[in-house]
Amino acid sequence: MANSFQTFTTHKTGDKLTYKIDPLVGDYLTQYFSLRVGKAKLKAPYFINTKKRKDLRVLMGKGTPDEMVLETKVWAQVKGLDVNNMSPEEIRKLMTEVGIGIDCSGFIYHGLNSLIRANGGKELIKYFAFEKYSLRLWLARLLRPIENLGANDMTSKLNCKKIKLKDIRPGDLIRGIGKQRNAYHVALVNKVEAEIINGEIVPTSFTYLHSHRAYGKKNGVRLGKVLVVDAKKDLLKQNWLEVHTDGVNYIFENDLKP
Repeated sequence: MANSFQTFTTHKTGDKLTYKIDPLVGDYLTQYFSLRVGKAKLKAPYFINTKKRKDLRVLMGKGTPDEMVLETKVWAQVKGLDVNNMSPEEIRKLMTEVGIGIDCSGFIYHGLNSLIRANGGKELIKYFAFEKYSLRLWLARLLRPIENLGANDMTSKLNCKKIKLKDIRPGDLIRGIGKQRNAYHVALVNKVEAEIINGEIVPTSFTYLHSHRAYGKKNGVRLGKVLVVDAKKDLLKQNWLEVHTDGVNYIFENDLKP
């Protein structure tokens, strides 16, 4: 990111260190975990624009929390439903049916953008660089920049640099490639626990936020945790705890191992 905004705060107790994502980012992303529609409170489901539709961004997996709530109420009214009499499960079902949800890059984009704009920066999309592309795609990105930003763009070598696990901090991104074509994934580190050992800062665990298509009925925005068993080794050698009820950790198995 072409700016100097600090994305985290630091708390020290003895030899223990805790790094937390800036409250502006954390509080913004928390809204996706508690969408208030009628009397119900629910987590945002997952949705990605695989059909290349040209709808509102909220119907393309790129909406803000407020946009998602408003559009859900609109569709409920269109279908003759009263959101005040619907359960969280019924509302999530409606959202899924009409294509209201958030994909991984849209989720993280809005969180980081809230911090940059609050600090006087430009819209986050203005800081991204892109590979060479056609005139058609250039025009699409000019007119609808967020709708045409994906996890691969967000974590490409043009926009990020690879770091060692020992240097991980909140605001860093986890890049997944996936098993399917163009199935890129991105997660945001939001908290890091560390210890000072022989004068060196060594991470012991970290948590991350993301929106994932898997995890069954619990798809969408999620919080995961990783125990760092050896900070000198890469991510695949650590203990990933975000296991679904079927015993599978989908971000690890589907997005990182490939």
